[in-house]
Amino acid sequence: MSGKGRWACFAGDSVRRGVSDPSAGYGGGMVMWASDNRAGKVREGLTLLLSQGLIEDFEIRPDDEHPYRVTMPVGVIPLTEHQAAHFLLGAVTARFGPLARHTP
Repeated sequence: MSGKGRWACFAGDSVRRGVSDPSAGYGGGMVMWASDNRAGKVREGLTLLLSQGLIEDFEIRPDDEHPYRVTMPVGVIPLTEHQAAHFLLGAVTARFGPLARHTP
């Protein structure tokens, strides 16, 4: 099933059952993150941005003062974990916010 079909299925189930119902979505509770720590979630978020073409590349250097290096058309942006988390929030909101507000 394509991503669009899965989201349509989730949206339909959410409307019928209510978003807070644990059985809404894919026939069970929906888990957004595979990781259970912040560093893993930041890595997953950067992977999402990369797959969507919002960033060109990223590199993680654990021993560096700014371990997250995000490559964009303007150059390489060094970020701390906290800065990377806020960068992700802004980028995802800018990219998907209009889609979330669009009603068919």
